Amino acid sequence: MTLFHSIESIFSVYIIIAVGYFLTKKGIFDTGTGGQFAWLVVNVTFPAYIIAALPDQFTSAKIAGAFWGIVAAFAATVALYPIGYLIARLLKVEESKRNVFVAMIVFSNVVFIGLPVNSALFGDSSVEFVLQYYVANTVIFWTIGIYFLQSNPSMGIKPKINLKQLALNPPLLATVIAIVLVLLDVKVPFVIKNPFLILGNMTTPLATLFMGIVFSEINLKDFKASKDMIAVMAGRFAVAPAVIWALMAFTSFPLLMKEVFVIQAAMPVMNQVTISSRYYGADYKYSTVITVWSFIISMFVIPIYVMVFG
Repeated sequence: MTLFHSIESIFSVYIIIAVGYFLTKKGIFDTGTGGQFAWLVVNVTFPAYIIAALPDQFTSAKIAGAFWGIVAAFAATVALYPIGYLIARLLKVEESKRNVFVAMIVFSNVVFIGLPVNSALFGDSSVEFVLQYYVANTVIFWTIGIYFLQSNPSMGIKPKINLKQLALNPPLLATVIAIVLVLLDVKVPFVIKNPFLILGNMTTPLATLFMGIVFSEINLKDFKASKDMIAVMAGRFAVAPAVIWALMAFTSFPLLMKEVFVIQAAMPVMNQVTISSRYYGADYKYSTVITVWSFIISMFVIPIYVMVFG
């Protein structure tokens, strides 16, 4: 059952991508719609999801107890950055695409694919560790990840730290607010929480429809296997989980946490990499092609991990 559950989770992504593709081909969506979806995800729906989801899943005691797990996930995710840049240098990835290339190696789809796969494989006891990895993945993406995605060395745009922009980054700000609510044991009234939950639940559909819109703009010949695509697949499904396991293998963390973190690291590319590439002016078509490939390859890789850990 766990094998079919994981495959079904990925197929649902394909179906939504196909809907976005056909609606664009029919003229109902267009490039402008894609930009609007990107803006909504970054500024509205994903922040709403964070504020609605984290307080429901964590308590102050649980988040305090999860501190070192989150630190471990932080360290493991940050460690992937120099590895990603080393791979990019060795393969001579174009400068204009390098930061997107690295982001696709570093950041995985920890919620939409990772959560159902871990739940199917390990049960409800895995959710706590899924969320620990999610907090680290989210904070690093919306700080370090966005910092580099905004740069384009080939056009003379260098990464720079804008503290005001960083502090007002909606997903990061939402994460801070959610953690404060959890630590203070604040129970948000249903009349307030429910609209956030409804908006937050729009994140995955909008992000995936966006990929279908971009997919419709890309020539099918662009989907041929390339060295960049093969390198990201190797990084995403082999290097990333190997780094996580190497950093945690000799620690005293629970075995279940180690296994969940490895599974999370072996998920397809994070949807927000493509969304944010579009929003911040990076090469989002390049990201879309490789992200779609990552979902295709994951159909064969995830069942292997399921069998190994099962």
